[in-house]
Amino acid sequence: MVTIKDIAQAANVSPSTVSRVISGNPRISMQTREKVKATMKSFNYQPNRAARTLATKQSNTIGIIQKSASIEDSQNPFVLDVLSGIFSECKNHGYATISTTKGQSIEIELEVQEMIHYHSVDGFIVLYSKKNDPIIDILKSHAMPYVIIGKPLTNDRIIHIDNDNVSASQSLTRCLIDKGHNKFLFVAETGNYEVVKDRIAGHLNAIEQTDSVTDIVYFAKNRHYIR
Repeated sequence: MVTIKDIAQAANVSPSTVSRVISGNPRISMQTREKVKATMKSFNYQPNRAARTLATKQSNTIGIIQKSASIEDSQNPFVLDVLSGIFSECKNHGYATISTTKGQSIEIELEVQEMIHYHSVDGFIVLYSKKNDPIIDILKSHAMPYVIIGKPLTNDRIIHIDNDNVSASQSLTRCLIDKGHNKFLFVAETGNYEVVKDRIAGHLNAIEQTDSVTDIVYFAKNRHYIR
Protein backbone atom coordinates (compact mmCIF):
# COMPACT_ATOMS: atom_id res chain seq x y z
CA MET A 1 0.00 0.00 0.00
CA VAL A 2 1.35 3.41 -0.97
CA THR A 3 2.04 5.73 1.98
CA ILE A 4 2.84 9.41 2.43
CA LYS A 5 6.50 8.43 2.86
CA ASP A 6 6.46 6.78 -0.59
CA ILE A 7 4.99 9.93 -2.14
CA ALA A 8 7.54 12.12 -0.34
CA GLN A 9 10.46 10.01 -1.51
CA ALA A 10 9.25 9.97 -5.12
CA ALA A 11 8.63 13.73 -5.13
CA ASN A 12 11.89 14.43 -3.29
CA VAL A 13 10.18 16.31 -0.48
CA SER A 14 9.56 15.62 3.20
CA PRO A 15 6.53 13.65 4.43
CA SER A 16 5.38 16.76 6.29
CA THR A 17 5.33 18.67 2.99
CA VAL A 18 3.11 16.00 1.44
CA SER A 19 0.83 16.22 4.47
CA ARG A 20 0.61 19.99 4.11
CA VAL A 21 -0.24 19.69 0.41
CA ILE A 22 -3.03 17.25 1.25
CA SER A 23 -4.42 19.60 3.91
CA GLY A 24 -4.29 22.58 1.53
CA ASN A 25 -1.71 24.57 3.52
CA PRO A 26 -1.26 27.90 1.67
CA ARG A 27 2.43 28.16 2.67
CA ILE A 28 3.39 25.45 0.18
CA SER A 29 4.52 26.93 -3.13
CA MET A 30 2.48 26.30 -6.25
CA GLN A 31 5.41 24.49 -7.86
CA THR A 32 5.85 22.09 -4.94
CA ARG A 33 2.10 21.59 -4.63
CA GLU A 34 1.75 20.64 -8.29
CA LYS A 35 4.77 18.29 -8.10
CA VAL A 36 3.34 16.48 -5.08
CA LYS A 37 -0.13 16.23 -6.61
CA ALA A 38 1.32 14.86 -9.84
CA THR A 39 3.24 12.24 -7.87
CA MET A 40 0.12 11.28 -5.94
CA LYS A 41 -1.77 10.90 -9.20
CA SER A 42 0.96 8.72 -10.75
CA PHE A 43 0.82 6.42 -7.71
CA ASN A 44 -3.00 6.55 -7.68
CA TYR A 45 -2.72 7.62 -4.06
CA GLN A 46 -5.88 8.61 -2.16
CA PRO A 47 -5.41 10.27 1.26
CA ASN A 48 -7.12 8.57 4.17
CA ARG A 49 -9.26 11.51 5.22
CA ALA A 50 -10.95 9.60 8.03
CA ALA A 51 -7.63 8.77 9.67
CA ARG A 52 -6.34 12.33 9.23
CA THR A 53 -9.50 13.74 10.79
CA LEU A 54 -9.12 11.50 13.83
CA ALA A 55 -5.50 12.54 14.24
CA THR A 56 -5.83 16.27 13.69
CA LYS A 57 -9.49 16.89 14.60
CA GLN A 58 -9.68 18.80 11.31
CA SER A 59 -11.67 17.58 8.34
CA ASN A 60 -11.04 20.30 5.76
CA THR A 61 -14.79 20.22 5.23
CA ILE A 62 -17.37 22.99 5.50
CA GLY A 63 -20.89 22.17 6.66
CA ILE A 64 -23.79 23.86 4.87
CA ILE A 65 -26.99 24.27 6.88
CA GLN A 66 -30.09 24.73 4.75
CA LYS A 67 -33.46 25.64 6.20
CA SER A 68 -34.94 22.71 4.33
CA ALA A 69 -33.96 20.11 1.76
CA SER A 70 -37.37 20.31 0.07
CA ILE A 71 -37.61 20.27 -3.71
CA GLU A 72 -38.81 23.88 -3.66
CA ASP A 73 -35.74 25.07 -1.76
CA SER A 74 -33.28 22.98 -3.75
CA GLN A 75 -34.62 24.46 -7.01
CA ASN A 76 -34.52 28.06 -5.79
CA PRO A 77 -32.20 29.92 -8.25
CA PHE A 78 -30.78 32.06 -5.44
CA VAL A 79 -29.86 28.99 -3.38
CA LEU A 80 -28.35 27.29 -6.43
CA ASP A 81 -26.16 30.34 -7.13
CA VAL A 82 -25.04 30.56 -3.49
CA LEU A 83 -24.21 26.84 -3.35
CA SER A 84 -22.31 27.06 -6.63
CA GLY A 85 -20.17 29.85 -5.22
CA ILE A 86 -19.55 27.95 -1.99
CA PHE A 87 -18.55 24.74 -3.79
CA SER A 88 -16.20 26.61 -6.13
CA GLU A 89 -14.44 28.59 -3.40
CA CYS A 90 -14.10 25.59 -1.09
CA LYS A 91 -12.57 23.55 -3.90
CA ASN A 92 -10.09 26.34 -4.63
CA HIS A 93 -8.87 26.13 -1.04
CA GLY A 94 -8.80 22.34 -0.76
CA TYR A 95 -12.01 22.02 1.24
CA ALA A 96 -14.90 19.65 0.74
CA THR A 97 -18.53 20.43 1.62
CA ILE A 98 -21.33 18.52 3.29
CA SER A 99 -24.91 19.74 3.49
CA THR A 100 -27.89 19.00 5.69
CA THR A 101 -30.42 16.84 3.87
CA LYS A 102 -33.49 16.84 6.10
CA GLY A 103 -36.68 18.86 5.78
CA GLN A 104 -37.77 19.35 9.39
CA SER A 105 -36.03 21.58 11.93
CA ILE A 106 -35.58 18.87 14.58
CA GLU A 107 -34.04 16.53 11.98
CA ILE A 108 -31.64 19.25 10.81
CA GLU A 109 -30.62 19.85 14.43
CA LEU A 110 -29.70 16.16 14.78
CA GLU A 111 -27.71 16.27 11.54
CA VAL A 112 -25.73 19.27 12.75
CA GLN A 113 -25.07 17.67 16.13
CA GLU A 114 -23.76 14.52 14.41
CA MET A 115 -21.45 16.55 12.15
CA ILE A 116 -20.00 18.26 15.22
CA HIS A 117 -19.75 15.07 17.29
CA TYR A 118 -17.88 13.12 14.62
CA HIS A 119 -15.63 16.08 13.67
CA SER A 120 -17.06 15.90 10.15
CA VAL A 121 -16.70 19.66 9.56
CA ASP A 122 -14.46 22.52 10.65
CA GLY A 123 -17.17 25.19 10.44
CA PHE A 124 -20.59 25.98 9.01
CA ILE A 125 -22.31 28.25 6.52
CA VAL A 126 -25.93 28.91 7.49
CA LEU A 127 -28.06 29.74 4.46
CA TYR A 128 -30.72 31.69 6.34
CA SER A 129 -31.32 34.04 9.25
CA LYS A 130 -33.98 33.33 11.85
CA LYS A 131 -34.73 34.53 15.37
CA ASN A 132 -34.46 32.10 18.27
CA ASP A 133 -32.94 29.44 16.04
CA PRO A 134 -31.95 26.36 18.11
CA ILE A 135 -29.34 25.43 15.50
CA ILE A 136 -27.43 28.65 16.17
CA ASP A 137 -27.57 27.82 19.87
CA ILE A 138 -26.01 24.42 19.08
CA LEU A 139 -23.18 26.04 17.10
CA LYS A 140 -22.50 28.52 19.89
CA SER A 141 -22.53 25.88 22.61
CA HIS A 142 -19.84 23.92 20.74
CA ALA A 143 -17.85 27.06 19.84
CA MET A 144 -18.19 26.18 16.15
CA PRO A 145 -17.26 28.93 13.67
CA TYR A 146 -20.07 29.86 11.32
CA VAL A 147 -21.14 32.42 8.73
CA ILE A 148 -24.72 33.53 8.06
CA ILE A 149 -26.23 34.24 4.65
CA GLY A 150 -28.62 36.93 5.87
CA LYS A 151 -28.61 39.61 8.52
CA PRO A 152 -27.25 39.01 12.04
CA LEU A 153 -29.79 39.08 14.85
CA THR A 154 -27.47 39.44 17.85
CA ASN A 155 -24.57 41.62 18.92
CA ASP A 156 -22.07 38.75 18.66
CA ARG A 157 -20.37 40.33 15.61
CA ILE A 158 -21.13 37.28 13.51
CA ILE A 159 -19.71 37.32 9.99
CA HIS A 160 -22.62 37.65 7.59
CA ILE A 161 -23.46 38.38 3.95
CA ASP A 162 -26.80 39.95 3.09
CA ASN A 163 -28.85 41.74 0.46
CA ASP A 164 -30.95 44.84 1.12
CA ASN A 165 -34.20 42.91 0.88
CA VAL A 166 -36.29 45.84 2.15
CA SER A 167 -35.11 48.10 -0.67
CA ALA A 168 -35.41 45.35 -3.29
CA SER A 169 -39.00 44.53 -2.36
CA GLN A 170 -39.94 48.20 -2.17
CA SER A 171 -38.47 48.86 -5.63
CA LEU A 172 -40.27 45.87 -7.13
CA THR A 173 -43.62 46.95 -5.66
CA ARG A 174 -43.03 50.53 -6.78
CA CYS A 175 -42.34 49.32 -10.30
CA LEU A 176 -45.69 47.52 -10.42
CA ILE A 177 -47.48 50.55 -9.00
CA ASP A 178 -45.92 52.75 -11.68
CA LYS A 179 -47.35 50.38 -14.28
CA GLY A 180 -50.86 51.08 -12.97
CA HIS A 181 -51.40 48.20 -10.55
CA ASN A 182 -52.99 49.05 -7.20
CA LYS A 183 -54.31 45.77 -5.75
CA PHE A 184 -51.73 43.27 -4.49
CA LEU A 185 -51.45 39.83 -2.96
CA PHE A 186 -48.14 39.18 -1.22
CA VAL A 187 -47.47 35.45 -0.81
CA ALA A 188 -44.97 34.86 2.00
CA GLU A 189 -43.28 31.77 3.35
CA THR A 190 -43.98 30.71 6.93
CA GLY A 191 -41.13 30.06 9.34
CA ASN A 192 -40.26 33.45 10.87
CA TYR A 193 -37.33 34.00 8.48
CA GLU A 194 -35.79 37.47 8.45
CA VAL A 195 -35.64 37.68 4.66
CA VAL A 196 -39.41 37.27 4.51
CA LYS A 197 -39.95 39.97 7.15
CA ASP A 198 -37.70 42.38 5.25
CA ARG A 199 -39.46 41.77 1.94
CA ILE A 200 -42.86 42.34 3.53
CA ALA A 201 -41.56 45.55 5.13
CA GLY A 202 -40.32 46.86 1.79
CA HIS A 203 -43.59 45.94 0.10
CA LEU A 204 -45.64 47.74 2.76
CA ASN A 205 -43.40 50.81 2.55
CA ALA A 206 -44.27 51.19 -1.12
CA ILE A 207 -47.96 50.45 -0.55
CA GLU A 208 -48.29 53.05 2.21
CA GLN A 209 -46.98 55.79 -0.09
CA THR A 210 -49.88 55.30 -2.51
CA ASP A 211 -53.58 54.50 -2.58
CA SER A 212 -52.79 50.84 -3.28
CA VAL A 213 -54.04 47.97 -1.12
CA THR A 214 -52.47 44.62 -0.35
CA ASP A 215 -53.21 41.35 1.35
CA ILE A 216 -50.45 39.17 2.82
CA VAL A 217 -50.95 35.40 2.95
CA TYR A 218 -48.56 32.76 4.27
CA PHE A 219 -47.82 29.26 3.04
CA ALA A 220 -45.56 26.38 4.05
CA LYS A 221 -43.35 25.32 1.15
CA ASN A 222 -42.81 21.79 2.39
CA ARG A 223 -46.52 21.10 2.73
CA HIS A 224 -48.16 19.24 -0.11
CA TYR A 225 -51.62 20.35 -1.06
CA ILE A 226 -54.15 18.07 -2.70
CA ARG A 227 -56.51 19.68 -5.16
